[in-house]
Amino acid sequence: MNPNRSIIQRLACLLLCGVVVLGLAPRARAAQSKTFLLQQAQTMALAGSSDISKVYNQILLKKMKYVEAVEGIKAKVKNKTSFRWSPLLSFKFPEPLNMIEEHELNVKPLTLQAEIQTLQHQMDDLTYQVLADVNKLYTQAYISQEKIAFTQERLDAAQEQLERNQARLVTGQATQSDVDTMSKKVETLTTELSNLKRTFETEKAELTEMVGLDVTSGYTFRNSLNELAMPREMLESIITYTLDNDQTVYEARTTASTALMNLENYESLMRSQYGGKMDTIQGYINMVKQGQEVDYAAFQMKYEEFLTAIDRPWAGKIRILFFTFTMEWFKGEIDGSRYIEDEMYAVYTACMDYDSARAEVESTEASIRSQVESSYEALVSSWNAYQTLAQTCAEQQEELSKAAALNKLGQVDFTQVDDAQSTYQETQLEALDALASYNEQLYDFDRLTCGAVTKYMSGESLDMGAGEGGDSFSDIDTIDEPYYYIYTTVDDLVFHIGVSIPEDFEPAVNQFEVWSDGYQIGERTAIGEEISHLSSDYGGGVDLVIRLYNSDEYVTECAIDATVSRDVLNLQSESDDGPQERTIGSYRASTTNRGDLSTSELTININASEGAKSYAVRYGEAGVYSTDVMDLSQSFQYLTLLITSLEDVTLELYDADGALLLEARFDTELGTIVTDAQEGGA
Repeated sequence: MNPNRSIIQRLACLLLCGVVVLGLAPRARAAQSKTFLLQQAQTMALAGSSDISKVYNQILLKKMKYVEAVEGIKAKVKNKTSFRWSPLLSFKFPEPLNMIEEHELNVKPLTLQAEIQTLQHQMDDLTYQVLADVNKLYTQAYISQEKIAFTQERLDAAQEQLERNQARLVTGQATQSDVDTMSKKVETLTTELSNLKRTFETEKAELTEMVGLDVTSGYTFRNSLNELAMPREMLESIITYTLDNDQTVYEARTTASTALMNLENYESLMRSQYGGKMDTIQGYINMVKQGQEVDYAAFQMKYEEFLTAIDRPWAGKIRILFFTFTMEWFKGEIDGSRYIEDEMYAVYTACMDYDSARAEVESTEASIRSQVESSYEALVSSWNAYQTLAQTCAEQQEELSKAAALNKLGQVDFTQVDDAQSTYQETQLEALDALASYNEQLYDFDRLTCGAVTKYMSGESLDMGAGEGGDSFSDIDTIDEPYYYIYTTVDDLVFHIGVSIPEDFEPAVNQFEVWSDGYQIGERTAIGEEISHLSSDYGGGVDLVIRLYNSDEYVTECAIDATVSRDVLNLQSESDDGPQERTIGSYRASTTNRGDLSTSELTININASEGAKSYAVRYGEAGVYSTDVMDLSQSFQYLTLLITSLEDVTLELYDADGALLLEARFDTELGTIVTDAQEGGA
């Protein structure tokens, strides 16, 4: 029984004592075998995945198409809105854009970005799938390896016992029944071992195909079985993390966001074209955007009224002198329904599309939540089943030890000891199978939750962190000059803007700000990082201003077109023939209503290089309220009605001794403070 004792002790240690997070110490193997680790298998499987490579290539192709499409849209708009002629004296005058053309200008770049982002998200999703597959294959191979070793040792012990029984049969110390029992046991174990080896070879072949390395011979596998260490109170965090990362949910949310973007763009274009006539259908549009239930039959009736109203000015006829004309003759190229004649029901269908997409998001999220909850419960049940078997093993080991002790005293015959040993060994194998099954379910659960189990068990937070900034198109469309880039993550309608400055560029720039209509978007940000805000933060405007800084020193600013996703920043100085002005700082004006009175507050920010310490505001020939000089750290408050426009205000700057340095003006378009080039300067 001594050989069997070593088997019992080792497997009992595996089942009861050795299960720890991220693996056990390996069994001793032959010196010529190499250990193939799970981490190696994961790395090689990811590197060799044809599915991941295919999606990566699709992303590169989509990026190239995006750059081409954006340039094509710009050229098309410029061509249509410019005066054109040919040497054959064919003249084409600027033409207004209809709604479909304007919609394409605004939405198509975002739609292409959404396709790229979806592919990038899909590549992450494929990573989870590859990891789950290779983890399960590795676990199956390791379990088969251990079963083979365990069964081989059981077979060796049974053959040894059979030989002893055969020898004892000759001396009369054993019966033929004892020999037949052990002979049948040897035969059963031999068949079982043969089946295990065939299964092991199949599993190694599958693992070899996935990792791209022949592990069918010369390699052993290390224990990587995991123990559940995830409390139930983590379930809600896991569900939230899954909803934020699941590919199906992501695609549904992106579809809904794209549909909402289309709806709002159509609504904005038609509101600017038709004004108050949109009030007829505005209530239904608002209900759709707020997620309320809409009677689309009633909506359609109102939409028909709207279409009739926009064409009413051109209905009927008009008589001029002796001639009668239909009013349709006087209808402009984009007047009335001609503006939307290619998509007459654009807003109506956009409402239906968004309503349907929003409902699909809710349905998908509910389905994923249910799957995670059900899988978690199944995982807990599997773990409990393993623990029950492990406890049974411990009890049977104790019973076997007692039977062996009684056998030595002659109080129990060998048959009882052998039965107890066989029962214990079978239960050990059942427990090993249960542990393997649990781990496979754990890998499936990790796949379902997009890596939440891996993050949790490695000590990482499940909270979503901000990603690093960077121009994702720089690998296919290199720009060697200072430039900006803008993109929108369509699933949450957040726009991102960044600036790239070449190394050793002069003047030195290391920070930037973004302004829209005199208001700053976000905070001053380091070059190489991004400013991210909801698209509504810049009000859908297309004119933005990027201000560049070298630490706290203002450098310059550039006006950009928000509809252009990437373009060079023009940092060149003004022409010598033009008016010579220089920017010396910036300002911010805010207005507050107090009853019937409106007060304004003016905050001044002057470059430190100017040496200014105080200021005074002069409007016309006199100061406002008083001509007192104020410290630059103080804001200036005044009644709004006293100053109708900051363009007419003069700013006087003084040094530390109170001497006048220079006079400056407010550039209300860029939100900057400027002065003549020859004035002041450090």
